[in-house]
Amino acid sequence: MNSAILDARPAALFPKFLDACRSLGLDVAAVERRSRLTVDHLSGNAARRRSEMADWQELERRWYEALEAGRTDWSVYESDWYLAELWACWVVYSRTYLRSVFTSGIFEDLGIVHRVVDLGCGIGITTAALKQMFDGAEVVGTNIDGTVQTKIARWFGREFDFRVVDRAAFSQTDLVFASEFFEHIEEPVAYLRDVVATLSPRALVVANSFGARSIGHFPRYEVDGRSFVGRTISRRFNDELRLLGYEKMEMGLWNDRPSYWKRAA
Repeated sequence: MNSAILDARPAALFPKFLDACRSLGLDVAAVERRSRLTVDHLSGNAARRRSEMADWQELERRWYEALEAGRTDWSVYESDWYLAELWACWVVYSRTYLRSVFTSGIFEDLGIVHRVVDLGCGIGITTAALKQMFDGAEVVGTNIDGTVQTKIARWFGREFDFRVVDRAAFSQTDLVFASEFFEHIEEPVAYLRDVVATLSPRALVVANSFGARSIGHFPRYEVDGRSFVGRTISRRFNDELRLLGYEKMEMGLWNDRPSYWKRAA
C-alpha cells in the first residue's frame, strides 16, 4: 500500500486544490483564505478569527432556516465557503481517519482488493488517497453531477487515475469509504440499504457525525416514517448495519471514529 498523500503535510497538496479551482475560473484568493480560516475553525483554533467566519456562519444559518421553513436550500453546496469546508474536512477529519485505518493493518484481512468506492467524495482528495492505498484496484468516487465540487474531484481523478460518478452500482465491491457523508442524507438508513443492495461491499469504513450542527446536516433524520435525532440515529444506523449482515470490528480508536464494519462470515 502506498501512503504518499497520507504521509505528506496537507500544505503540500493545497496548491493542487487551488490549481483545480483556478481551472474552473473560481476566485482562488478567496478560496485560499477561506480554506485556511475553516481549517482553523474546525481545528478549534479560530476564536481570535471568529469575526472573519461570519459569512460561513451565515451559510449555516441559511441552511437551517430553510429547513425550518420546510424546504432544502441545496445552493449552500455551491458556495466558496463550502469548498473551503471540504478542504478543511480533509485536513482535520478524513486524512486522520484514513491514516488510522491504514496504520492499523486491518485491511490485510481483505486480501486482494479489486474495487473501492468513496461515497460523497467531495473534492476527491480522499479518493486520490484511496487510489494510492489500493493502487491495483478500481477506485471510484461518487458525487452529484454538475456541481463545482464534482468538477474539482474529476480534476483530481485525471491526475490520480480514478473516476467520479453520480451513482455507483457494482455487483461486488471490496470496500466502501464514507467519511462525513451519511449526515448529509435525510434518510440515511434507506440510503445505506441502497448502498448494500447495489454495491454488496465486503467491508465499510464509516465516520458519521449525525449530532453535529453544520452546513448540510439535518436536525432530524427519517427512518421508515419515524424521526430520529442525535445519538438515537447513530444507534439506529449501526443497528441497520448489523441487520444487513455486518459486524463491527474493534479498532480501539478514539471516539470510535472511523468505525470498521465487515460482512459477517
